[in-house]
This record gives sequence, C-alpha cells and structure tokens, in this order.
Amino acid sequence: MRVTLPISAPAIVSAFLSSFTTSFDEFAVTFFLIGTEATLPIYLYSQLRFPSRLPIVVALTAVIMIVSVLIVLFSEWLRRAGRPRAAQR
Repeated sequence: MRVTLPISAPAIVSAFLSSFTTSFDEFAVTFFLIGTEATLPIYLYSQLRFPSRLPIVVALTAVIMIVSVLIVLFSEWLRRAGRPRAAQR
C-alpha cells in the first residue's frame, strides 16, 4: 500500500476526471440511451422546462461547477506535491 497507492494515485485521479468530464459531455448519447433512471445531466435538462424550478437548476449547476474546479485544483496540488524537492527549485 505504501508503494502502490502513491504511484497509482495520479492515474486514479486522472481517470476520475476523464470519466467525470465524459459523462457530462456525452449528453446526446445519454439522452437517446436513457433507461429507467435519469442521470444528472438528463435530470437538469428535464427541469429546465419548468420556470419555477430554474433557481434549483442554477444552484445545482453552480455547485457542480465549484466542485469540478475544486477537484481540478486539488489534482494540481497533488501533482505539485508529488514532485521531488530538487525539481521544484
């Protein structure tokens, strides 16, 4: 665990970021292949039809954007923290 996890952590974080971005990017495919349960992008799109629910959709979208930016900043912090000390100078 002390060797494998630190080596594989950048790959795990980048895989998470790639899958998260792809899941929001592939709206058209998700829209046509939707099953019995809606994904978050489909739910947000369906709620835009109702003007009374617009503030909820905007708030949820803002939360998603903030969380996405925090994840990217955290991954950048991990990348910089993982560099050897001699390379930082």
